[in-house]
Amino acid sequence: MTMNNDEGGPAFPVVGLHIDDPWSGMPLRDWFAGKALPEEMRRYAAMRDGAFDYDEVAALTYKMADAMLRERG
Repeated sequence: MTMNNDEGGPAFPVVGLHIDDPWSGMPLRDWFAGKALPEEMRRYAAMRDGAFDYDEVAALTYKMADAMLRERG
């Protein structure tokens, strides 16, 4: 898996897992989104009386992740 800078690079880099990629691991953007997910689900459910639109919740977590990446900038 080759990552670009928009993803923040690998969250947990491991050298040499893939021959064509010197650093492998979960993209930092995905790690940030995953960390934001429980809180976004809680907030979303509280605002919508427990009803979920999972696509919307996922979009919110990636917006949060993108904001974190920009802040690291």
